[in-house]
Amino acid sequence: MLEPGATVMFIDNSEAQCQEHPIVSTDQFGNTYQSRQLDSVESYSVLKNFPIQAELESLLSASGEILNYVGLEKFWLVQYKLN
Repeated sequence: MLEPGATVMFIDNSEAQCQEHPIVSTDQFGNTYQSRQLDSVESYSVLKNFPIQAELESLLSASGEILNYVGLEKFWLVQYKLN
């Protein structure tokens, strides 16, 4: 369990990865999915949403203070401090 005041960082792919792995479906809640195939030829549907900065700030504001958001070409990261 993280203590109050702990710094947390999330890093994930940006929508740029959709060029390599396009969205194949969207569910009734707006969640998007990509298809991924393993070397063993098994194929899986992977939940892959791409939140924008305002969404992340809204979601995380109840848990802490946003310290930094960086949106890069292929990745984004957000750093925040727990209340």
